[in-house]
Amino acid sequence: MKKWSKYFLTIPDFIYRIIWKRIGQSRDKKLASQFRLFYPGTPAELELMVANYRCRQIGIILLFLVTVMVFVFCVGKAGDHSSSAIRIWRNGYGEGTKEEQIVLEDGETITFTVGEQEYGEQELEKAFQNSFQWVREHMLMENAEASDIRSDLNFMTEVPGGFCAEWISMMPEVINHDGKVQNDDWLGENSRFVDVQLQLSYQEYVRIQELHFCVREPMHTAREELILKIKQSIAKEEELSREKESFVIPGVLEGVALKQPEENRSYGIYLLAGALFIFLFFYQKNRMEDEGKERYRQLEEDYPVLINKLVLYLGAGINLRKTFQQIAKEYTEDVHAGQIKKRYMYEELVVMVNEMDAGTGEQQAYEAFGYRMEQNSYTKLISLLVQNLQKGNDGLLNALKEEEANAFFLRIDHAKKLAEEAGTKLLFPMLLMLLIVMAIVMAPALFQFGAI
Repeated sequence: MKKWSKYFLTIPDFIYRIIWKRIGQSRDKKLASQFRLFYPGTPAELELMVANYRCRQIGIILLFLVTVMVFVFCVGKAGDHSSSAIRIWRNGYGEGTKEEQIVLEDGETITFTVGEQEYGEQELEKAFQNSFQWVREHMLMENAEASDIRSDLNFMTEVPGGFCAEWISMMPEVINHDGKVQNDDWLGENSRFVDVQLQLSYQEYVRIQELHFCVREPMHTAREELILKIKQSIAKEEELSREKESFVIPGVLEGVALKQPEENRSYGIYLLAGALFIFLFFYQKNRMEDEGKERYRQLEEDYPVLINKLVLYLGAGINLRKTFQQIAKEYTEDVHAGQIKKRYMYEELVVMVNEMDAGTGEQQAYEAFGYRMEQNSYTKLISLLVQNLQKGNDGLLNALKEEEANAFFLRIDHAKKLAEEAGTKLLFPMLLMLLIVMAIVMAPALFQFGAI
């Protein structure tokens, strides 16, 4: 996965270094300041995080553009029938004709008629035999056999396969032409033999009627004449293939390229893909804002705890630097042991301790710590620490005890704020519970009122 990600980010990294770093320096500085709030690290590490963030954004945009281009190319190829033959499917036996359309290369649409599939000469006799057998099997309805008819018959007018049925009863007062049996007033063992003639017809077979017309073609423009020639060519291909399920129209007729009309496409998939890419693009930014809110909340919660620990260790006789080292050590051990999760204030504290261990002066490390926290309470604390470094540590413990009392009230205010937020979140569940209680109380009264 890492190897694939490395190849995927090669082009975005090139675009970032060559183009974006020249035109987006101010935006990168602002982004680095946001990263610094909850990703403690050196300037080089922050710069690397900003570069990776921008490369992922550029990669998402490039992936979206490539996907759109590939999709448009595939759709264009799928819809391009100008150089290939076109297959037209006709309806099956007895399903009737249908209308088809062909689009010329200039966009004009030609409509023509496609007849149903027809039987060949050898198939026709077999089809007639099968149709007669099908009629005999379905005409009895509730009667057991033809020699014992007691109820109406099914004299259908259409038979599967495109055949039409015509019934002629030789004794319609007993069995009429619709299959109705007239035996309601018969008594005893009275019975009559009725001959019924069944005729099946298919197109011009069984009965032929000749009509004589003289049809001449009107005057046509060159365009109309071209369209008529194309229609005649299509009709000729259609007529020569009546015994087949489908026929093929050449991709070019009379020097004009043809194609089938494009079917209506649903653009919902386009909207869904676009929404997905927009979500991926802005996901990191929204996540960063949520982490910023979580950082601010944690800093407010951890400030009274930090003051309390400073008072405790300094009161035990440990100097300020070792106090911070001990707090950072305890936090690191608890995180590795899985007892607590990442806390932003302690992460910044670990960075401050590492800076002092690397040779940075205490005052400079404290000031950098306060600058990174960006809260008035921490700024006040750092001011006390720096002031006591300059004047000595005699009054530091007393100043921290006073700050501990102030931090206690800040902790109470923070708890009240969280309680108010929790109460607001509980309004909707409480409203649902109120509706349920009202339904339980009112239901019996309503039922009793309805009974009365």
